Amino acid sequence: MRYPPSNNLSAGSDAVNWLPPVTFSSTGVSPKTSVAIGRTSPGARSNEIPSTALAAELTQDYDERTSFLALRVFCGGMGRLMVSLLALNFFLKPTPEQPVGQLNEAGYHLYGVAAAVIMFIAIMVSSIGTHRAIPNLMTAPPKVKRSLKEVFGVIGLTLGNRSILVLLACGIVWAIAAGIVGSLGFYINTYFWELSAPQISALALGAFGAYVIALVLTPICAKRWGKKATAL
Repeated sequence: MRYPPSNNLSAGSDAVNWLPPVTFSSTGVSPKTSVAIGRTSPGARSNEIPSTALAAELTQDYDERTSFLALRVFCGGMGRLMVSLLALNFFLKPTPEQPVGQLNEAGYHLYGVAAAVIMFIAIMVSSIGTHRAIPNLMTAPPKVKRSLKEVFGVIGLTLGNRSILVLLACGIVWAIAAGIVGSLGFYINTYFWELSAPQISALALGAFGAYVIALVLTPICAKRWGKKATAL
């Protein structure tokens, strides 16, 4: 698996997102946010898609693939959890000017840089670490040139598969739920429940147990009852 510079676009963009120009007015926040999302998402997808696809090529064993993907989800979840705990306990500290730690603007600047460094290291370690598996990967089929009509025909054929549509719908619902929780969770905890940064951090620790349980039980249950029954 190669590691093109675009893989780390998301890491650099994450740092820039938390360092807005001082000349921005309140009316400039919305355009900046749109540009930030457009800049970060391609970088994240350029790493997410090939790294997910690679899991299926690392082994031909059906159950071992499940274990690989469970470990991948575990590492991703633990990474997000650790970064959140780092921000809430070290960067988002209350100050005399801002007694609510998670509203401390200066803390987000440092957090953005730290998160970008962590993302860069994680991407490079995983990319370099999988290079030893290259000789054992399946040989890619020869490239076939297709017309635009043929490309859309293949897309239509793919979307005509009922299982693909169900999987796509589930992914959309999950992404919506995750987006709502990620976007509103901080606001609700801060303004409705009036929790401090350490208190929010303590709540986040609950996810640690869930990740560990899922990592251990998912491969076992999937092998015993199948992936569909396990997911249900």
